[in-house]
Amino acid sequence: MTDLTRRTVLTTGALAVGTSVLASAEPAAANPTSGAGRGRAPDTRTATVYLVRHGQTWLNKAGLAQGWSDAPLTTTWAPTAQTIGRNIAQRHGRLTAAYSADMVRHFQTASGILQGARSSLQVTRDERLREVAFGGFEGSAGTTMWDAAAALLGYSGMAAALAAGRSVFDLVDAIPNANPYPADTIAEKSATVAARMLAALEDVVSHVSNVASPAILVVSSGLSISCLFDAWGQASRLPAAGIGNGAVNQLTHSRGRWTVDSVNDLSYTS
Repeated sequence: MTDLTRRTVLTTGALAVGTSVLASAEPAAANPTSGAGRGRAPDTRTATVYLVRHGQTWLNKAGLAQGWSDAPLTTTWAPTAQTIGRNIAQRHGRLTAAYSADMVRHFQTASGILQGARSSLQVTRDERLREVAFGGFEGSAGTTMWDAAAALLGYSGMAAALAAGRSVFDLVDAIPNANPYPADTIAEKSATVAARMLAALEDVVSHVSNVASPAILVVSSGLSISCLFDAWGQASRLPAAGIGNGAVNQLTHSRGRWTVDSVNDLSYTS
């Protein structure tokens, strides 16, 4: 386990959407402790968060960029969500609360996990748990987007950039400048994504303040989870191929600090 002490970012503003919040695009520096800058009392509870990447979707299968665009789970993958839920329940017991990003793929995954865990919890959707926004590249071939970002950094393609030592986060941060429709679409940088992810997780923990040791399901997307881990100084623990569909990343929140207990655990899927 790695205790997180590295400084990260929090957004300066937000756009209210229904009962949840979508982070704005301008981050400001803050410490990654629970309730930073919000005036909350110190939280002495220990909460466990099962941060899960959604299951494989139609667009994943086709190799298309899928950030704020959406697609349902493939018919062959959908039952796996129930398997994840059964394994979480068997290994860890009852879940206290369940959250997901607002897209179909996240909600469908979270609902299947709850069904497999035989839980009657309802899923709360939060836009801040979305995948990175890819702007005008949404729905296009993933290779087209990554190669365009790599070209801005002076490389012939994504493979060449990674071989030269560039990180996937360098490429993410180049996407806004490569966005073919900047006036009409949003493309996010990694720090912005990490900020909204952290803000969402801190709110998730605060919402179960009446539970002594909450166990919380949170379903998000692979690159968003990776951006958060990178901001926490945990990028070296990420697999080269990225976080897998249905992978469980176990986090602990105690006394205002986050700990990453496990990364990309795919054993829950079988």
